[in-house]
Amino acid sequence: MDKFVDKRLDGRYLIKSLIGNGGMANVYKAIDLKENRIVAVKILKEECMGNEDLVRRFKNESKAIAVLNHPNIVKVFDVSVSAKLQFIVMEYIDGITLKDYMEYRKEPLTYKETIHFISQVLLALQHAHQKGIVHRDIKPQNIMLLSDGNIKVMDFGIARFSRSENHTITDKAIGSVHYISPEQAKGDVTDSKADIYSVGVMMYEMLCGKLPFESDSPVSVAIKQISDTAVPLRKINASVPEGLEAITEKAMAKDPHERYQSAADMLADLEAFKRNPSIKFEYKYLTDNSPTRYINKVVGRQQQKPAAKKPQTMFGQQSAARTNAAETPTTRLEAGMKGGAQVRTQQKRSRNTASKPHKKIALPVLAGITAAVLIGAVITVLLIFKMAPNSIFSKNIDVDLPNLVNRNISEVKADSTIMGSFTLNIVEEYNSDYESGIIFSQTPKAPKTVKEHSTITVKVSLGVEVVTVPNVIGWAEADAIASLKEVGLSPLVKPAAETDEANIGKVESISDMNGNAIAGSQISSGTTVYVYVVKAEKDVTTMVPDCAGMTLEDAKKVLVAKNLSLGTATEVDNEAAAGTIIETTPVAGKEVPKGTSVDVKVSLGHTHNFVESDVITQATCITPGKRWYRCTAGDASEEREYLDPNNHEGQRDIDPATGYFIWRCCGVSGIDPSLIQAPPAQ
Repeated sequence: MDKFVDKRLDGRYLIKSLIGNGGMANVYKAIDLKENRIVAVKILKEECMGNEDLVRRFKNESKAIAVLNHPNIVKVFDVSVSAKLQFIVMEYIDGITLKDYMEYRKEPLTYKETIHFISQVLLALQHAHQKGIVHRDIKPQNIMLLSDGNIKVMDFGIARFSRSENHTITDKAIGSVHYISPEQAKGDVTDSKADIYSVGVMMYEMLCGKLPFESDSPVSVAIKQISDTAVPLRKINASVPEGLEAITEKAMAKDPHERYQSAADMLADLEAFKRNPSIKFEYKYLTDNSPTRYINKVVGRQQQKPAAKKPQTMFGQQSAARTNAAETPTTRLEAGMKGGAQVRTQQKRSRNTASKPHKKIALPVLAGITAAVLIGAVITVLLIFKMAPNSIFSKNIDVDLPNLVNRNISEVKADSTIMGSFTLNIVEEYNSDYESGIIFSQTPKAPKTVKEHSTITVKVSLGVEVVTVPNVIGWAEADAIASLKEVGLSPLVKPAAETDEANIGKVESISDMNGNAIAGSQISSGTTVYVYVVKAEKDVTTMVPDCAGMTLEDAKKVLVAKNLSLGTATEVDNEAAAGTIIETTPVAGKEVPKGTSVDVKVSLGHTHNFVESDVITQATCITPGKRWYRCTAGDASEEREYLDPNNHEGQRDIDPATGYFIWRCCGVSGIDPSLIQAPPAQ
């Protein structure tokens, strides 16, 4: 059995079973005992703890997801990073991966299914990109499909902040080769457009049931991502609408400048397609060092742009069926670099030229050269980084840990000195003592010297949690109480001032402790609110119970059961057993309004002071671990602290453990130590 199963992490997460196994981490199903919910716990494998790159990757995931909050991204509840164990606590997703679903179907997905899934992925990426985070490993295996058809993007293990300046070689050329962008395959610095390319590859796979580039080795696939063109999508699946093929083409453009420039741009075209599935797109690309280039998508015709050669898409040449078009006005949507669409009418010019397929004789040679260049480049870069003093291959240097407490998290994240020297693990919590955005705790604490790139866990205040008081006036009592508790308030039911037979059991009003009406207003979470409920005449009042002889704890339970509360407790000398109630105010049997506080008097017990002539006949230990005894002399008894029978000095005192009056004396004449009974077992 796995060593973590049935174990608790941080005393809170009870591991139940292993549900996933990856190259660097295992995922477990667990119970959050504090919140009483099922969670998923991702634990970095022991063999990876000594690998700085894998540890960095794991920390990157926690850092990335910590700033994300979107319905299409797996939520993270907790992160723990220590020298012995590193884990991330996430929401438990009861579903399958999109890859599993595609394999189960064993055929291409419908275009409507594809749009449904891809749109949600793009919404998740739009949120991540706005936060400055590039996923860099978008693939169906990292998309969870729920039973309701919604999806969740997960595994930000190789994500990075796009604005970060401390890039390393491991930041650049990592990802799953079947879905990585050409710039990732080449080891170039990537941005959000790399994720767009990966989405395009997923669309291609969904719509035609196969990947655009496949080979026996990852290196060959990576080279194809850089240099090859995919088979046109509609040649594999003719049922795919041309507009959707055009969107896929643009997402998979080799040149990042020719792709959609943002997830929002791609979403805009998908929405346009959903409104009109027969839509035709014309994409225009402007590059820095080349003439205007067009990729046209017009059914049955080829738009001519004055140029020496026929334009070509990343899927290869356009088919000959799209040539020889007559000069006809055609209205369609033009999607530019910004992704916005506008209606445009153009004249079509006839062109009676047929394109001949380009020969690809040189492709194997090109692939070989490219592979050699890539391998040589990687070796060169590795050598350079190994020699660099502050590279990931060199030993970390010692740096002074800054004090981040009381600083605004936005300022800290904008501080290149901090972000370049440390990894921030951000935990957000409500804290009424600090304004929103202010760091109120950090681990480790400053001042301290640590290794460069160490992780600093900071707790950032969300401010006072404010909730809106639901307007429960007129609601049934049980429903009103449940609604108030659900938003984080503490309701206290009180009887309404008047009885209305027609509204018995319903809420008449709701107020704060000062009597102010608060329905619909905003107050702090956890606030006690008074809920006034209309009661029947018999339910408005109650009778004070007889609490004589009870302890305070027992009396409190009895009073609460009668919708009363325990008021002030006053201790008095009395012959009744110490610690028991001797009377109440109001007196027992009196009819009082529900919610009334009942004051009580508590007996301190009767004390008989022994004299020197008294002979102790029995001494019983009454306080385990202490030398307090109930001593009996004839008909009298009292509590004493027994120390030395030869010392007769003493004083009147109170036992702090019982509250009883005692005669604290070290002994009396005639005491026989053999009479002292052994203390009870502790």
